[in-house]
Amino acid sequence: MKARGDWYMRWRKVLTVGIIVLLVGVLAGCGNARDAESKPGEGTLQKFAEKLTSLKVYEDRGLVHMSSGAGADSVFLQVRKKHDFDKPVAEQEVEEIKEAIYKEMGFRVPLDLQVYVIGETPHISGKVTAADSAGRLLIVEEKGNQAEGMPRAMWFKMAEDAVILKDGKQIAAEKLKIGAEVKGWHSGLVMESYPEQTEGLKIEVTGPGTSETGDLTGTVEEVSSGHADWMQNYIVVDGEKYQLPDFAAVLDGGNKVPISDLHSGDRVKLWFAGYSVGMENEPKMVTQIEIVR
Repeated sequence: MKARGDWYMRWRKVLTVGIIVLLVGVLAGCGNARDAESKPGEGTLQKFAEKLTSLKVYEDRGLVHMSSGAGADSVFLQVRKKHDFDKPVAEQEVEEIKEAIYKEMGFRVPLDLQVYVIGETPHISGKVTAADSAGRLLIVEEKGNQAEGMPRAMWFKMAEDAVILKDGKQIAAEKLKIGAEVKGWHSGLVMESYPEQTEGLKIEVTGPGTSETGDLTGTVEEVSSGHADWMQNYIVVDGEKYQLPDFAAVLDGGNKVPISDLHSGDRVKLWFAGYSVGMENEPKMVTQIEIVR
């Protein structure tokens, strides 16, 4: 009986250990499943990121989507406030925006949300030297590598809610004169070209610059325009040849007129782009001509 009792006890002990091992394995497996659920796969992150380009929450909270994308372990999103892009955003509001996004999405992933705010320091200071038919404004720094003709230059495509300030008051873009001294702030996203291209958020006029006087006054001797080859479009003033880009504006009495209104013998003021692309013997580029009556 004793031998039989010992065998029973050993069998019971083995069974108990087996059950414990099985339970540990099951619990470990459940833990792995939970870990897997807390780390969304690449497809889930990508799906979340793709939906971020257009959300109702942006309109509800006065936000503008700037950029977004899926990383290895999280999703990145940058937005800005409409109109209030110069005011700091509290951390609590950032969390509220994130929760609103999660609610609209219907699921959660690790989200790195940044609210872009322009600082007090402008991104560029210089002169407005041109405006093109697309409504862009060219700002060129007056300090730069002038020896190589390569000062910093940026085309500003003004955002819908952008502001242009003069003497503390907001003015329309068409009221901003070529030659005015300005400070400029942009959205932080810059296309690496020359000149650079960006979305403008704020321009502040700091002085008249050459807006009234022009960069040069002289007499027209020859005008060549309308050619497909831009090198054949030029104006000769007081014996000097200047390049005429397709966005060069001609003013007569403050109104824009066709370049065909320019004639030999006309007295004119010229405004220059303020930069060159560094070609040998490249003539200066004229961006605005005003007929002096």
